[in-house]
Amino acid sequence: GIGKVWVTLQALNVSTVPIWGNIGTFSGGGTGRTVTCVNVGRDVTGNVVVVAGSADGRVLILRNFIVDETAENPQLKPLSQVTRKEIPAATVSAGLDNARYITSVTLDPFSPNALTVTMGNYGRNIYVFRTANANITTPVFFSMQGTGDSALPPMPVYDLAIDIGDPNRIFAATEMGVWLCEIVQTGATTFDYIWSEQNDGIGRVPVFRIRQDEIQPVPQVGCYVLYIGTHGKGMYRSTSFTFP
Repeated sequence: GIGKVWVTLQALNVSTVPIWGNIGTFSGGGTGRTVTCVNVGRDVTGNVVVVAGSADGRVLILRNFIVDETAENPQLKPLSQVTRKEIPAATVSAGLDNARYITSVTLDPFSPNALTVTMGNYGRNIYVFRTANANITTPVFFSMQGTGDSALPPMPVYDLAIDIGDPNRIFAATEMGVWLCEIVQTGATTFDYIWSEQNDGIGRVPVFRIRQDEIQPVPQVGCYVLYIGTHGKGMYRSTSFTFP
């Protein structure tokens, strides 16, 4: 089963045992094609998209795998009918750095053709890559590492969340805690990436997961807070970036 992505449409149906279906597989052989992360979003038409990363730096985008999403009992399409697109490792790393273990893949809810990829391993230069055109045959990826004093230190980035309230603000879960990237447009197609450390209350502890969701236990529409899962220091919530 190495390299396969599986989906069930019955995870929340407590009256049945969920049936899983394979909707796509990384090509080739060996452990390099092991699936290392999966994320779900929607494309420009509103259809569900599954994006996966591999241990050797590739990205797999899978579309059109549900027969009718609005049906009372939706079904998966046969594997042969799923729209599959695999992006090579050299394309994802843009030729700027060595491809390696992909730790997260994030679709931009504001721009469904945009995709951000984070990578692990030590001793490299760039850990965050982004494309604005993941839908085309050969997407163009670029570095979001930044430059100079405002750059993200070269370290593994394990997860990423795009601020639901501001698409130009990105939160990264890293080897040294949480870091914030503010994207500043400097030209028609050029941007600066200004990174800053956001570790008050946790310190530089590795953070493996970061999520943004409406505040609980009583959901407040539009009132989003950040949640993180750390390595060995528990789970935390922050309202520092929550709209008043």
